[in-house]
Amino acid sequence: MNAAFAKGLFKRFSIALQWGCAAGGAGFLFSFIYVAAKSMSYPFHLEWMEGQVIDVISRVTHGLPVYTEPSIDYVPFIYTPYISTFPLSCLIYRR
Repeated sequence: MNAAFAKGLFKRFSIALQWGCAAGGAGFLFSFIYVAAKSMSYPFHLEWMEGQVIDVISRVTHGLPVYTEPSIDYVPFIYTPYISTFPLSCLIYRR
């Protein structure tokens, strides 16, 4: 096998690998977008804590404490809410 042939073969393999990775990444991206779009119109909670997170965001935007004694209307989480997305969620929820 001469050097020029090996170099050309390596270049073609490299380009094919790049296109394969790009196609795989695009496939995952489009799959995520599809699932996210279908989930937005789903009438039920997809995760068991989803409704509680909305209640916590509502309490924060109305100036109520997040951690208080449990009552029939509100029982707080035993741990902190999602710190990274919580402030953004409060800003989006505020009307």
